[in-house]
Amino acid sequence: MKKIDKFYKLITEGITKLGAVELDPKTNIYGWSINTKYGKLYINFHKEDIAMNVYTRFENPKLSKHLFNANPHSGKWNFHMGNIKGKDVTIYAEKVINTIEDISV
Repeated sequence: MKKIDKFYKLITEGITKLGAVELDPKTNIYGWSINTKYGKLYINFHKEDIAMNVYTRFENPKLSKHLFNANPHSGKWNFHMGNIKGKDVTIYAEKVINTIEDISV
């Protein structure tokens, strides 16, 4: 398995365990959603990336803007971990999952 595939597999397994649900790609550009203390969080990633990126957006930016580096207008709150070369993808996947776990309900 390629390192990038392992990263996204770990992310998918982790957010699913936290209660994230897969969304219909016909009706939503994000692949997953999860309920958090600050409203619904949408989650997506692009498997063709060579970098470890997880894109998220809060449904209601007003609830999260003072707590995170989330964009106060769009609610975007992304994780950019950089190129996978020479990195242990498990550590980076755990960082993303643990951060989302801290705010999930």
